[in-house]
Order: sequence, then structure tokens, then C-alpha cells
Amino acid sequence: MAFSDQYDARVEETALEVKQVKTENANLLAELSVLKPAQETLEMELADAKDAKVTLSKELADARSEIATLKASQNAHTTLKPDASNNASGTQSQREVVLADTTIDLPTPASSDLEQRTDNVRKTYFRVKKKYDQVHAIAHVLCASATGMNLSNFGEFGAYLRQLKKVVEEGDEEGDKGG
Repeated sequence: MAFSDQYDARVEETALEVKQVKTENANLLAELSVLKPAQETLEMELADAKDAKVTLSKELADARSEIATLKASQNAHTTLKPDASNNASGTQSQREVVLADTTIDLPTPASSDLEQRTDNVRKTYFRVKKKYDQVHAIAHVLCASATGMNLSNFGEFGAYLRQLKKVVEEGDEEGDKGG
């Protein structure tokens, strides 16, 4: 009888453990069903943020290039010389731009056009820079939130976070080097 009582006690104990495991499993499945849509939303936001960052980086590079071009044209040695064909009317002049050993004659743009173009480039640069900074700040927050997490537990979303973290760290390193 002692063996039978021990066996019955063990069966009841095992049944109780199985019931607890089933309850815990049901709770975890419920929690997973709640977290899955949040994960999908975050994955979409991350993809959008990456796309926005790439677009803004390109726009920023274009704006920087145009600013550099404008600065170079402002710093280039310019002299005014009369155009021989329009000398009689005196209405049009040519601008001679000397760059190294090359001389190029260009029509003189109105100074207000150059100022307006420079102003537009400046505004575009600041708008793109602001958006880039916002995306970069969000990426930093996402990376900081994921610190200490085992990202492999999050599947594809974890892989995206790992990639984002790598890109953010590389960007920070480039920022420290390039200034």
C-alpha cells in the first residue's frame, strides 16, 4: 500500500505540474499574440526609417555638393570684360572664370538669382538635415532600447535591429572622423 500511495501522490503532483505548464503556455501564447502585431508595426517603422535615412542621406550629400559648388564659384577668380559683339549696345557682359589653366566664358547671372539659389540650397540643406537628425535620433532610441536584449529571440525583427545598430554605430564613427 505504501508504494501505491506514493505512486498516486506522484501522479497527482505530475498532473498539477502539467496543468501549471499548460496554463503558463496559454499565457505565453496570449502574450505572443499581443506582441506579434507590435513587432510587425515596429518592423514596418524600421524599414520606413531606413528608407527615409537613405533618401535623406542622398539629399544631404546632394545639398552639400551643391553648396561646395556654389562656394567654389564664389571663390573663383572672376573678372568682367565687355563682350565684343555686344559692345555697341553695352547691354550684356560676360564673366570670365579662371580655374587653374582653363578659362570659361559664362553669361553673368543676376546676383539675386545666385542669392536665391543659394538661399534655396541652404533651406533644403537645413530641412534635409533636420529630417536626418530626427531619423537618426529615433534609430538611436531603438538601439538603446534593444541594449542588453538577446536579439536572436526576436527573429527577423531582431536581425533588423542588429542591422540598424550596426548602421548607427558606423554613422557615429563617421561623424566623429569627418566632423
